[in-house]
Amino acid sequence: MQKKISRIVQSCFIIIVLMLTIISSVISQGRIVNTNFSNQTEEILAPTWKKNDTWTYFADIDTIFNETEFSIICNDLLVEIVDLDEQTYKIHFSGDITGNGQLPEYGEINQLIGTIEGYIDLYKCNLSFKEIYSSIIEGRAQIKTDSLPVIVDFEVTLDSIKTSPTINRLSFPLFVGKNWTTQPSDLEIHGEIKVETEHQEMNDTKHSVIPANFFNCTNITSFYLSKYGLYVDAYNISEELNNQRNIMYSPDISSIVSTSCRNLEMGNLTLSSELYLKNTSYINETYELSIDLAKPKEKSLYIFNNSIDIFKPITTIIIGEIELEAVVEDEISNVNVSFYMDDEHKITLNTPPYKYILDEIMFLKDTHKISVVAKDELGRQDEDYIYVKILNLGIY
Repeated sequence: MQKKISRIVQSCFIIIVLMLTIISSVISQGRIVNTNFSNQTEEILAPTWKKNDTWTYFADIDTIFNETEFSIICNDLLVEIVDLDEQTYKIHFSGDITGNGQLPEYGEINQLIGTIEGYIDLYKCNLSFKEIYSSIIEGRAQIKTDSLPVIVDFEVTLDSIKTSPTINRLSFPLFVGKNWTTQPSDLEIHGEIKVETEHQEMNDTKHSVIPANFFNCTNITSFYLSKYGLYVDAYNISEELNNQRNIMYSPDISSIVSTSCRNLEMGNLTLSSELYLKNTSYINETYELSIDLAKPKEKSLYIFNNSIDIFKPITTIIIGEIELEAVVEDEISNVNVSFYMDDEHKITLNTPPYKYILDEIMFLKDTHKISVVAKDELGRQDEDYIYVKILNLGIY
């Protein structure tokens, strides 16, 4: 049993390295101060962040560690800026994980289900990695042996993970044609692993476990953000020593949108991974939802749906019925458009053209409010309205 626990502890250590890999892949990102894609030699300056900025990623990690094979998937890895000071950003990360693997001598690990959560500090000056801390990975896995399957609960508590020297995947200012080198890094881990009733302290330094890399910013390409049906520009960065790693950084949404590697040697661990962006708070800031009440217009006269240009009243006058028309600008999501008359809902349309025939009986005496409201699937909303006088006796 003790040997089996030892193998399980090894597998839990793999999860620790996987977590570091997932997080270190997305730490070098941020809001761009200045950018211009009209010239591919334009420099992208060092980014800045603000509190509550978020990015959500999909991560798929495959490893081989001392003959132990393991795969981890995190469908929604949420990364959020929770605090900042003059020198550092404090980042919270969390997500659900699933996995499976192969333990030599003991069989398969399957139905691994758990959660991952913790904090990272980055240096603001260059976005280099400072420390992972106050982190926990916990869950349950089934080990399929020659006899009966064994269900084990595990918990990995990480007091601190540090690298020396610090990790920095990107180099600012960034521009096409730039290249840079990262040095090999030692990995220092402090924490505790618990598997069932067994536990093991971790106070270890892995020397040169993170290899040196030579990066080159090759070109500007496109990344497809499927949630929004949107293409964004991205700087393509490749690792030139063994062509094992690729990074795509997009100033459009101020983030690494994709990173991958294959058969990357990290000490006794061989890593292959794919990570890509699914969602971000920057979409709401970069791409606006707007609606315009195109008809009727201000200070206009309409007679039986026709505009009479020779007369410009102070308040728009409508005689007879009129076809209301709204125009929406939204590059990334589906939109519902609602028409209102004096705040009374008339109709909601979910596809263009957004038009509605207003033919209610009214007299010229009162002023009425016509409004249109657009709402999209991201929860954003915009409104436009006009005050009009209407004379409609129902005679056509």
